[in-house]
Amino acid sequence: PPSLGRGADVYAYGLLLYHTLTGGGHPAGETYERDFRILRGDVDPRAALRHLPEACHAVSAALARSPRARPPVAALLAHPLWWSAGERVAFLVALSDRVEPEDRAGSAGGDAAPAPSPLLLALESYAPDALGAGAWTDRVPPALLTGGAAARRRYAPRSLRDLLRCVRNKHAHYRELAPDVQAALGAPPEGYMSFWAARFPRLVLACFAFAVRHLPTDPALAPFLPPEAGLLPLGPVPGAGKPLGGTPRAAPTPR
Repeated sequence: PPSLGRGADVYAYGLLLYHTLTGGGHPAGETYERDFRILRGDVDPRAALRHLPEACHAVSAALARSPRARPPVAALLAHPLWWSAGERVAFLVALSDRVEPEDRAGSAGGDAAPAPSPLLLALESYAPDALGAGAWTDRVPPALLTGGAAARRRYAPRSLRDLLRCVRNKHAHYRELAPDVQAALGAPPEGYMSFWAARFPRLVLACFAFAVRHLPTDPALAPFLPPEAGLLPLGPVPGAGKPLGGTPRAAPTPR
């Protein structure tokens, strides 16, 4: 009925996504318990979709208990859930290009290291969500961290910016890499993106949330950030129990 408004349509959209992604499942459980759980607001898609962070986030947003909290369909269609592997790689590369010079912008020169910019500090506050626990350098083959640009500038093991630089550099110089390194990474874009997603499944979602919050009108990221993206509830990471972003942490010391 018209009185239900667009919130009902968005809820149905979320149910359809969940049904498709789980091979026929329903986030409120079996038929006999669905109505009761829906009325209680006990609808949680995270358990079944935890291994698909972007899908989990989009479905959770569409199934928000309050109709007013559900984003419009146009915003859900701007979600990185729908990006191809090529678009995901292009986004990470473009974001790396944008944030890489931040701690050198405005430097007064001399030997003193420039202070980290607020944008870089904001980016690194997303590192726990994007990278998970521990050093990201421990989850990639050592050959990716040696030779070429890596030999001239070390990667900080807990820096999101440095991981993005690694993604960008290996993509840009893929044809120059040793055959065994190419084989480990996989062919771009599908194999290449799969390599990074398998190790850092929340990388794209966390970087997308950062970009929407901190660089929503940046020309370099315009192809990935339509205005509707700002209507997405980029708050909690599904299953993480904390907001995307969190407490700012110190940026790595420039080398």
